[in-house]
Amino acid sequence: MTAVPKAVYVLALGIFAMVTSEFVVAGLMPRISEGLGVTIPQVGYLITAFAVAPWPSAGRSWPPPC
Repeated sequence: MTAVPKAVYVLALGIFAMVTSEFVVAGLMPRISEGLGVTIPQVGYLITAFAVAPWPSAGRSWPPPC
């Protein structure tokens, strides 16, 4: 059995933190909408923008090459 590089654990922790933060924000949508004075769907758009923001730094081209 080969050992797993430490970088894999670091990447897994980073992905876990990013996804968890998105779900926490999604659970707070009603309070965020009240605090900002906007509708819940508008808060959903903000969460989507937050989730998509790291995409340019992913290092992949889009669309993928054929």
